[in-house]
Amino acid sequence: MRHRTLSMLFVGLVFGVFNFAQAATITVTTNADSGAGSLREAITIAEGNGEVDEIIFDADYTIALSSVLPTISTEITITGNGWNNTIIDGGNPAQGTSGVRAFYISTGNLTLDDVMIQNCYAWGGSAVYNESGTLSVISSSLETNASNSAVYGGAIYSESSNPIDLELSRFEDNLNLQGGPADVTAIGNTSTPGQHLGITDTSFFNGSGDSSILVHWKEDLVVESSTFYGASEKALDILGCTGTISNSTLSENQTAIEYDSYNVNWGPVNITGVTILDSDSYGIRIFGSSTQVALSHTIIADSGIANCVVSGGTLTSVGNNLDSANTCSFASAGDLINTNPLLGPLQDNGGPTFTHQPLLSSPAIDAGLADSGLAVDQRGISRPQDGDGNTVALCDIGAVESGTLIFADGFESGDVLGWDAVVPSGPQRPSALRPRLAPAATSRSRNLF
Repeated sequence: MRHRTLSMLFVGLVFGVFNFAQAATITVTTNADSGAGSLREAITIAEGNGEVDEIIFDADYTIALSSVLPTISTEITITGNGWNNTIIDGGNPAQGTSGVRAFYISTGNLTLDDVMIQNCYAWGGSAVYNESGTLSVISSSLETNASNSAVYGGAIYSESSNPIDLELSRFEDNLNLQGGPADVTAIGNTSTPGQHLGITDTSFFNGSGDSSILVHWKEDLVVESSTFYGASEKALDILGCTGTISNSTLSENQTAIEYDSYNVNWGPVNITGVTILDSDSYGIRIFGSSTQVALSHTIIADSGIANCVVSGGTLTSVGNNLDSANTCSFASAGDLINTNPLLGPLQDNGGPTFTHQPLLSSPAIDAGLADSGLAVDQRGISRPQDGDGNTVALCDIGAVESGTLIFADGFESGDVLGWDAVVPSGPQRPSALRPRLAPAATSRSRNLF
């Protein structure tokens, strides 16, 4: 009898463990804002069961919110069916002062994967407000969200010291009604600086506000393989920070990068393999006596006022940079000044984000070192390659590495965008990552398509 009892206890424990694991997945079965099977109910269940939960969807839904969803204080992953198929709508398509916020994180860990958050409104962080938690946004789109605060981001506001990661995502047409950051505000403080803001393979289009991204007192900013286009003011506004920007494109923003250290020695922001093109005002603008920016293998070209302005601190060339004028004081080995980079338009050249492909005659091709410190370019294509056909593989300057020539005799002379002059060897751009709408025609010197 004792053996039978122990056996039954063992079976019960096994099934108990099995049910415990199954309870970690909660399925949304309706597009209703509340009630049985709703996203709101799923979050409530996840918050109450003490588990690490994943919320999934049994079909494609657009969920119209009437109020903010339940506060996130545990670990939850919300996995949609693709951002065109799982849509969370805050009810403010006109980007006025109606609508609601989608998510509020108190102390939890929220991952958003394959969802769209649109048309939300709040005084700050209308899509996501993160107080003290951790946030990851993966393969998701945040668009046409609006903030009514001069400081807090139109889509995301985080004052947490915990990490924030944005990957393979898109921010488009977000707005700050008070002229503050349009897309993301990530803030720490001098005593408890934020640990990490990571942006990888992510695109920012047409942010309307003082900046697209405001990074304030964050210990570690990492921007990789990402594109910033059409910011009405600054694309990256960095206030007290250290970090890296690499393999990225900043195109047709008012100002691409502005950095002020607040006279605190944070260490340098290192910029490597970046293309900064067609800024209406400035390419890079720095302030503060302790501000340090170091550049390598970077193009800064065709800014409306000046490619570089240093009003305090130091802007250092590590070498192999290109300035279309002579405002950046580049004078290190391999630097090019007063040089037209000869780049094609911002478009899909493969990989997860839009880029400017060097034309075949571009002086940026093979103008770098054999080892730039970057193994791949913005599209994921390996560096270096022999882009000029002289049998020596050197890295290109800028975010895009030109592939090996098929015809070394010059048969391919002309625009490589009109004739396939490169051998595709990297990952191709998922069609879902294209901008939802082509940017509106402007007076800027280049067209997106």
